[in-house]
Amino acid sequence: MRIKTASKCFLGVVERTFAWLDRYRRLSKDYERTIRSSEGMIYLASIHTMTKRLAPDG
Repeated sequence: MRIKTASKCFLGVVERTFAWLDRYRRLSKDYERTIRSSEGMIYLASIHTMTKRLAPDG
């Protein structure tokens, strides 16, 4: 039972992360020419999401 609960929790974290990244229109389609620039856009979107969540309002 404990393993199923942990895997469901992990699945929820993964789905939530993809939902956050899906908000960025540039990531919704493959606009980048290289894998490296696509990876860079994913990093930028992740950094932007983290700073918005960590920064205080104001």
